[in-house]
Amino acid sequence: MKNLKRLIDFLPEKQIVGEIEGVNIEDIVCDSRKAGSNSLFVAIRGEKADGHTFIQDALERGCRLFVLERDIPLDLPVKVIVPDTREALALLARGFFDIPDTKLRMIAVTGTNGKTTVTSFIRHIFESSGVRASVIGTLGYNIGDRFVRTDLTTPNPVSLFGILHDMVSSGVEIVAMEASSHSIVQRRIAGIEFRVAVFTNLSEDHLDYHGSEDHLDYHGDMESYFEAKKRLFSTLSPDSLAIVNIDDPYGRRIVDVAGDRVWTYSLENPTADFFVSRFSLTDEGTTLSIRHKDMYCSIGTQLLGKFNIYNTVSAVAACFALGLDRDAICRAIPTFVSPPGRLERVKEVRGTGVFIDYAHTPDALKNLLLTLKEVTRGRLIVVFGCGGDREKAKRPIMGKIAAEVADLAVVTSDNPRSEDPESIVDEITSGIPPKFSYVAIIDRREAIRYALSTASSDDIVVIAGKGHEDYQIFADRTIHFSDKEVVIDWAKEQKEKWNRSR
Repeated sequence: MKNLKRLIDFLPEKQIVGEIEGVNIEDIVCDSRKAGSNSLFVAIRGEKADGHTFIQDALERGCRLFVLERDIPLDLPVKVIVPDTREALALLARGFFDIPDTKLRMIAVTGTNGKTTVTSFIRHIFESSGVRASVIGTLGYNIGDRFVRTDLTTPNPVSLFGILHDMVSSGVEIVAMEASSHSIVQRRIAGIEFRVAVFTNLSEDHLDYHGSEDHLDYHGDMESYFEAKKRLFSTLSPDSLAIVNIDDPYGRRIVDVAGDRVWTYSLENPTADFFVSRFSLTDEGTTLSIRHKDMYCSIGTQLLGKFNIYNTVSAVAACFALGLDRDAICRAIPTFVSPPGRLERVKEVRGTGVFIDYAHTPDALKNLLLTLKEVTRGRLIVVFGCGGDREKAKRPIMGKIAAEVADLAVVTSDNPRSEDPESIVDEITSGIPPKFSYVAIIDRREAIRYALSTASSDDIVVIAGKGHEDYQIFADRTIHFSDKEVVIDWAKEQKEKWNRSR
């Protein structure tokens, strides 16, 4: 039980109606169906529903304590009126769970691309140095070796601060968290004291996918999207540090608002605080040299592609910012492997390089294919589709990109949802020039198997769109489906055939 008056003190601006002296609560809810006699109900104005319209329901379930954005004509025992209930929910949750962020060293990573890789990289470097570290993001969160999946990149405030409280109790010291634009605008991370905030990049093409928490449909236009990201940096405390990619034009604008406590990183500008002076890309990984003041670090990483050089240097800078020394960081980098579904190599396949990636938008697909094309000795074969009930305009664009960069495209189904899979494939292939070689196979499993069977040892096969996902959504059902599992099953079959033929 928590004292309500002490929690209300966390709200900077409020009007209290009713007696709160000596009142205790056992939970904070924003779903009236979960409200009880000892609950504090916070009415949130959502995109589809307004929590204020469910106050009567919460009242009938025994709830008597309410936080509102506007007064309503109901006789409520206690009501606290605030300017913004979303922010209030976060601040109240922070207090309820004993301000856990102040007992952790918190790192926020925001941007269109790279958040999952950078947070995972930071965790790996600290863990390799014997420091207990956790991540919160698209793949879920971890406490030690236990991983828990979540529905949102950044959980709702009550869940988030509860998770942070559990991390403190488990001895975690470092938390690297993905800060989606949704979470910033919706105030899910309000009140958190971040020691470090990292800006990776901002890309328009990546934003139209509704399943992501970083998309233009939500923000309306690129400037609004940028303003959402900028808010994180404009609200950092004077003791916090911003780490910013200045090769990105929006990153240079972030520098202008972040104050004096900024470190920059770059592959192009030698005046950056962290400058990649040289690098070399292969199909096995990357070597690079990073200069920071009078420190040089020449390292090899298993990650592929230029975009992963940016991810690497941003992770290095964040670890430096929180006190790790050069040798500890450089020792950890070569042993880091990609997070699931992020240009993840399936090592069970012999000869042919096979990769799984989450790229599901034009910009992401183009960067992925260009990265692999640079290290492909033979053909680059891509398997991809587009999700149903999502932005249709990108479908022919992605077909065109595949034709421009890959040597063979196998167009298939992604998560068709309520749409006809064949119609989606037709829209994708409408952007492919007539002379380009492509195959349309609706069944995703068969499409992957076809691409693998047609590839030679010098070829690279990349399966794009679903990445770490282990499901496929149809109009009438959701089934278990993993691109990686399909590849591994195929590789086992080939090995068995080879053994039988000996």
